[in-house]
Amino acid sequence: MLAARAYEGEQDLRLEMIDVPAARPGDVVVKVETSAMTNGLLNLWYRGAFPILPRTLGHEAAGIVVEVGEGVENPAIGDRVRVHSMLSCRQCEYCLTNREQFCPQATVLGHAMFGPEALPLHRRYLDGTLAEFVRVPAWAVDIIPPEMSFDVAAKVHDIADGVRALDRAKLPPNATIVITAATGVLGSSIVHLANLFGIGRIIAVGRSSARLRLTQALAPNLVETLSLEDLGSNWEETGALTTAIRDRVPAGPDAVFDFLDQGHGTAQAISSLKKDGTAIVMAPNATPLFPTATIIRNGWRIIGSRGCTRADTHRVLEWVNRGVISIDKLITHRFALADIASAVTLVRERQEPTWMVIVHPNGSSIESAG
Repeated sequence: MLAARAYEGEQDLRLEMIDVPAARPGDVVVKVETSAMTNGLLNLWYRGAFPILPRTLGHEAAGIVVEVGEGVENPAIGDRVRVHSMLSCRQCEYCLTNREQFCPQATVLGHAMFGPEALPLHRRYLDGTLAEFVRVPAWAVDIIPPEMSFDVAAKVHDIADGVRALDRAKLPPNATIVITAATGVLGSSIVHLANLFGIGRIIAVGRSSARLRLTQALAPNLVETLSLEDLGSNWEETGALTTAIRDRVPAGPDAVFDFLDQGHGTAQAISSLKKDGTAIVMAPNATPLFPTATIIRNGWRIIGSRGCTRADTHRVLEWVNRGVISIDKLITHRFALADIASAVTLVRERQEPTWMVIVHPNGSSIESAG
């Protein structure tokens, strides 16, 4: 089968022919109709976060079960499924309390692991979904209805990441929030979910005015845009982002959802919070914030949010099935696996508006939804 493989020290995926995986006891093999390419996946690879290379990347997928291993009664061959990529022991205190991403054995299929105890599970399911077929645990798939497209099913994971972040924020009714890097997939997911969580006002922060207008169109009744390019070239030194947010929200926003992976924007956005406000941080920004005395004085809650749980994805699946949300509008690009280099370039360079990027391992056409 054809697979997109990552090698140490490289920044482009290699397309290679490798063996189709066989179903082991407790596993299924899925023919991958839809996978995805994400900036977070690429960044982890470039930072050397994958301990075992080469490997097939990819952690979001939907497709058709083509083989079941010994002992598997559900799903069955021919079932249409989405793959839940967060794998864990399923028995520890975290797994039993809807927090499986903190399980000592937590690993993400075709992606990252989160500690040395995860290595056995990581090795067992090393290769990911940017391939024509993938082997996964039978318990880690959800059967999807005929009316749900594979593209939508594959991207449930991203929306569920937003659900987890919003749940952790514990927002008051009619909250005012700030979203940094609002033009990315996580920022757009938060905007897309805003009405479901009773949000009353959104200040969407991004570098490009043009891209921010596209994000605004997802919820025009809620979103105001704030472009970093309008703050002056030295905004990071002057604290202009904090000032601009407070000009619009004098008392400060109830919450900040931060997706900036570098620079002083994270600290400036959090500094705009009202007293007793909440910051949800989801990007590994190494730039220093501020003295802890500032946090104490303002009573801020700074909360990390990582990934999503199976329960989060089930909520999103229910909303999609009921027509409460539509993921289709967030899919901006589609590629065949043979054109994976173009998908990587698009996600890495972002020279055009990009939210969700889909890859079709068993398809041949390239098309853009935006």
